[in-house]
Amino acid sequence: MVVAISVLVAIAAIPFILLINQDAGSQDYPAVWKLILASMDAGVQEEIFNRFFLMTALAWLGSLIWSEPDGRPTRLVIWTAILISAILFGWAHVDDKLSIPRVPISDFISLMVVGTIYGIIFGWLYWKLGIECAILAHFAIDAVASGIVVPAYSSGNLFVHVITIVGFILTALIAWYLLKRSNRVRSITQ
Repeated sequence: MVVAISVLVAIAAIPFILLINQDAGSQDYPAVWKLILASMDAGVQEEIFNRFFLMTALAWLGSLIWSEPDGRPTRLVIWTAILISAILFGWAHVDDKLSIPRVPISDFISLMVVGTIYGIIFGWLYWKLGIECAILAHFAIDAVASGIVVPAYSSGNLFVHVITIVGFILTALIAWYLLKRSNRVRSITQ
């Protein structure tokens, strides 16, 4: 089930990946295998820091002030921790572009917004399903982006675009079917 959720999150990320990488050219792109290894590294390191360390610390600190009768943090504390860690996650992804001269402000804004949205999604996955799901979803998004979407988009080949889209639709349908078969779907959304 964790794999199915991660695949669906990665496929849902495709429009945002294309938005952020609309100016990417194939000549600027390193080997796919290097990007997939970097995706694995980023997924593990960023999720351990942003969710396991930062979000957990924020939730714990918030629970010292507002907690349930059993000592657990309230939903407001959890969502505040998710939002703060997501904003910092978004900012960390904007930071890469700050050193590039003459980058339009729209690039900063889109990176910040997209990074924050995915930070919220990863935080929710961590809260509901654990760190391994957040790591796997993060890796899946990065791997899909760097290994499939951007190279296919940069190719300029219509056949490659169509095959990529059909492949993603089939993958999404299979992941959704596996997720629907799982009995844990209702427990996640509650």
